[in-house]
Amino acid sequence: MEVYVMKKLSDAVMRVPPSGTMTILDAAKALERKGVSVIHLDVGEPHFDTPPEIKDAAIKALENGYTKYTPSRGILELRRAIISEYNSKYNLELSAEKNIIITPGAKFSVYAAILSILGFSEHAIILTPTWVSYWAPMAFVNAQIREVNVMLGSDNFEEKLKESVNRDTKLLIYNSPNNPTGKILSKNELKVIRDLCLDYDFFIIADEIYNFLTYDNRDFISILEFKEIQDRTVVINGFSKKYAMTGWRLGYAVASSFIIDQMVKIQQAATTCPTSFIQFGALAAFNNREKVEHYVNMMKKAYQENRDLVISLLSEIEGVMYYPPEGAFYIFPDISAYTTDSKKFVMKLLEEKHVSTTPGSVFGAGGEGHIRISFATTKEKLKMGLHKIKELINE
Repeated sequence: MEVYVMKKLSDAVMRVPPSGTMTILDAAKALERKGVSVIHLDVGEPHFDTPPEIKDAAIKALENGYTKYTPSRGILELRRAIISEYNSKYNLELSAEKNIIITPGAKFSVYAAILSILGFSEHAIILTPTWVSYWAPMAFVNAQIREVNVMLGSDNFEEKLKESVNRDTKLLIYNSPNNPTGKILSKNELKVIRDLCLDYDFFIIADEIYNFLTYDNRDFISILEFKEIQDRTVVINGFSKKYAMTGWRLGYAVASSFIIDQMVKIQQAATTCPTSFIQFGALAAFNNREKVEHYVNMMKKAYQENRDLVISLLSEIEGVMYYPPEGAFYIFPDISAYTTDSKKFVMKLLEEKHVSTTPGSVFGAGGEGHIRISFATTKEKLKMGLHKIKELINE
């Protein structure tokens, strides 16, 4: 009898790690299917609904027959609205025809940008701790990754970065305001990145999706303010966080035309284009700016109150240290006084106290010994969740 052995799957896909944030969420959902009530402080998802003007515009687009393909770069009206905002804010001369691509989620912008820049086994730097989804597309091209632990209020940012960059560095990627720490890179820190970029000739991907959300009158500085490296920079942004549109899946990238052109080819091959009526919905954020921004400001006020609340609650837990978030809607408390295994702690917290958080170890160098708490939820859930965390620690 002849025996057939199935050939193995792609080495590239086998290198891709599973999502660290979704793994714990799956475990929480499994508990909920058994009838257990779980307090979710895990996923970074606004608990607010999408502004009604955006929903109404998407419904109207559907009713008007906008259900066909759009240009792979996205509809021109939305590209013009976004680029106009960037040009006005940063005194730029970007083109809606050349310097932007709309994608099905900001995550796909990250994916397409990384694959457009990095060749096989080329070198990249990730500033950590940071969002988990930068590692996966780099794994496809077997990138040589160096993680630099500077996103937790590091006092030696320049020294660490200079030690890590060399002539082989092709790409540096960072997220500011940062998920999971809430850190915002200062102008001086961005100047360090700019100077090294010019000295060592690498590209930069700046994930600025939380740029709208800062605390205590802290200014957000965009890498686009440094025009001398504009041609080497990709800025990632989207609609999920600011407009509570996580399920709509709509993001974008702003970059030089030679980078955008390559990203367009990847989008054409993978998804063709973003969903048509969703783009028209997003356009309402600009066409009804006053009403939508009023809604956004209401959300921002709630996030500020939640941030202050979670800081107050954490300060009551002896031995737990934290870096006060400057932006975004996460806090990253240090629990190393109680455990050196954040995954084990998070699973124990879920199984015994039915509170779902995210282990710090999944966010790269500097993450272990921490947990990520998302405070994009109600005050009641925050109070209950932090009370149960305190209970577990004090047992």
